[in-house]
Amino acid sequence: MTALPMGSGAVDTPPADRVDLPSPGCGGTARHIARASRCGGQALVEGLVVVAAMAALFVAIPWLGRLQDLALQAAHASRYAAFSLARDPDLRPAESIRRHYFFGSSHQWRSLAGQRLVAQDWQARLAVAPHTVPATALPGGVDSDASALRGGLALDQWGILEARVQVSFPESPAFPPSTVEAGRHFARWRYPSLSRHTAILVDAGHAASDQLAQQRVAESGPGWGNAAAVSYSLGRRISNAVAPSDRGWGRDAPTFDWLAPWAGWLPSHHLAAWEENP
Repeated sequence: MTALPMGSGAVDTPPADRVDLPSPGCGGTARHIARASRCGGQALVEGLVVVAAMAALFVAIPWLGRLQDLALQAAHASRYAAFSLARDPDLRPAESIRRHYFFGSSHQWRSLAGQRLVAQDWQARLAVAPHTVPATALPGGVDSDASALRGGLALDQWGILEARVQVSFPESPAFPPSTVEAGRHFARWRYPSLSRHTAILVDAGHAASDQLAQQRVAESGPGWGNAAAVSYSLGRRISNAVAPSDRGWGRDAPTFDWLAPWAGWLPSHHLAAWEENP
């Protein structure tokens, strides 16, 4: 700064674009260089961490994807087995399940070492377990009248069919204790065994057709037969008494089959017009 004569109000200021730099002797340049060196080392460490994380993801994502795909196939297989056995209890679908869900050209799961994950029959197993439903879980519970009605309509044989599919893999070394060892043996990482099951209600009184449903109703004493027998008896007595008069008018004789003529019919209040959305 330059001194001005007394009485002058002007002040000499440095230009706005001028920056005072530290002199070489104050050590400022050395500090800047040291800080830059430290930042460069930190970036190297961060880069190594990112590369290690990317490598782990590169290995783990395909490994986990194969495991999830196998679990999904096992779930599909258990559903197929449960529904098939519900329709035909004498069916033996184990071989069909292996062929369609785990073997064949469309199922080529391989380990990180290139070996097939499912190659032998023992690796895909099917277990079927029937279970009975207690009376307390049936309609009407343990009430005697409800139990008699269920028996007449064949609704007292409810059961639960459970189909379980288990997928096992060949034995392989367990995970090494250290991360370095785990990385060296990543190609032999062991897949855990998978188990999926489906449970379905069976023998719940479903009828395959209208005729079978009517037959079941007709054979039920508490549900139909007892009351119908009394009505049939009275109807026949009345028919025999008025038959001579009805023949003179050409009337048809009454029909005492009150179920078969209604096969395939449905009360109108149970019908609704179907409108397809545009």
